[in-house]
Parts: sequence; structure tokens; C-alpha cells
Amino acid sequence: MPCLARSTVTGSCVNDGVHIVRGYSLSSTPLVTLCGDESLSPVTTSGPMLLNFYSNAHTTDLGFKFSYRITLVVTKGCGLLIAGLGVGLPSSCLLRIGNKTWSACGGVFSLSTGVIKSPFYSSSSYPNDMHCLYTITVRDDRVIQLKFNDFDVVSSTFCSQDYLAVYDGSNISDPLLGKFCGSKLPPGVKSSSSSMFLVFKTDSFQTARGWRVSFWQTLVEAILHPKYTYIFLKDII
Repeated sequence: MPCLARSTVTGSCVNDGVHIVRGYSLSSTPLVTLCGDESLSPVTTSGPMLLNFYSNAHTTDLGFKFSYRITLVVTKGCGLLIAGLGVGLPSSCLLRIGNKTWSACGGVFSLSTGVIKSPFYSSSSYPNDMHCLYTITVRDDRVIQLKFNDFDVVSSTFCSQDYLAVYDGSNISDPLLGKFCGSKLPPGVKSSSSSMFLVFKTDSFQTARGWRVSFWQTLVEAILHPKYTYIFLKDII
């Protein structure tokens, strides 16, 4: 957190200054107090941070400018996560943000074939209050075939509580291929383009085993004659 700070007061910072406080309370002891022409080295802390700028009734000056960055702390089961290489967050991954620990989910999958699982699949039931977004992308001249290998999501009317929704595209404004819940294995679905979008949503009540799907890129059938001749190409990985 680099700082550009200027004030008319140096030394004790009694009159003008900036307190950097961990937490929400002004009564907490500041991590750092700045005034004068001091330039602060980066400061790292977990959880919320409070900046308290104070000044007196006399001389003023140029002021200050801070920059900040929020980062995630990996705590368990995440392995090596490399953005942009088509690897989603492992289903057992835990991330800590401040004092809270969350089950990670979602990701971008840009490989020709892969497997996606609900959080904690095969080790325990999926958590409550999840909202997981999964994007699958393949080559521009391919489409995506999705197969359900296992499925157990708490059933509800119209799948309004817990559900897995599959969209034919890259967001929820694209056509819905299916919205699934219950314990019956859903049928396979195929996209009409090179993108598919999955949304896994859970409420605050019951949970279940979860789900596992596999996907691969494939070619659609090619029509060689406008009326009579068709040729079907096999799936290409």
C-alpha cells in the first residue's frame, strides 16, 4: 500500500495525519500513523481496514493518495492455481478472506475435455449458500458435449432452491439447456456454439451429495447435400 502523504505537521502527528486501523473501530490502536512527507512501505493485513484522516483548524496542504489491492489467502486443498490455463478451482479448495473461510467453486475451463465437480464432491455434501459459475470454452469450430456422471441435488418445485443450470452460451442471458435438481441422472446436453455456462446455486437449508459432469469438444454433423446426403463426424478430442 504505497502512500503519498504531505502535512504541515511532522513528528508526533498530533494535528494532521492519517491512521491506518485494522478493523472497523476508530478506538482500535492504529497499525500506522502518517504525517509530514513520509512515504509508507506496503502494508499487509487480513480482514477489513479503516483509514482515518484527521486535521485541525489551521494550515492545510496537498493531502494524500493511497492504492490498495485485495488478495485471497489459500488455506487448504487448492494446489497450484494458474489463471488463464483452463483450470478451475478444485472442489475441495478453501479460501480465507479476512476472518471467514469459504469453499471455492467455479472457474474457466478452456481445455478440449475435462471434468467438473460440485464443491466437496466425494468427500462430503456440498455446502449451503453457494453460487458457483463455470464457463466452458473450446475451439471456435467445435461445440461442447456435456455428460452427467453422477447427480444428487436437493429436490424442490421447479428446482427453485438448489439447482444446476446449463446455458447454451457464455452467460445467463443465453438459451437455457436445462435446470436440474433431484437424484435422477439428467440427460446429456450439447451446445450450439463453442461456449457453455453452468450455474450451481444452493440455499441455506438442506444439502446433498452433489454432482460430477464430464465434457468434451465435438464436431456437429456436416450436411453435404441440402436434401438427402448427410455425413456424421465422430467426436474429436
